[in-house]
Amino acid sequence: MSNIALRKRRNADGQAAFRQRRANYIATLEETVTGLESLILQLQDSCHEARSEAVDLRQESAHLIH
Repeated sequence: MSNIALRKRRNADGQAAFRQRRANYIATLEETVTGLESLILQLQDSCHEARSEAVDLRQESAHLIH
């Protein structure tokens, strides 16, 4: 194999390896985003429940005072 052909082959192999690493990195980032979006939804639900409970407790406290 000539030097030029060998160099082209190495470049192609390096490019393929880079594309694979990039694809793996993107897949990892997408999984992280999905997990964080799920966490956001859980925290929003928890926040809404806590606010609702706070309103209920304020109303109960107001009734006990009067």
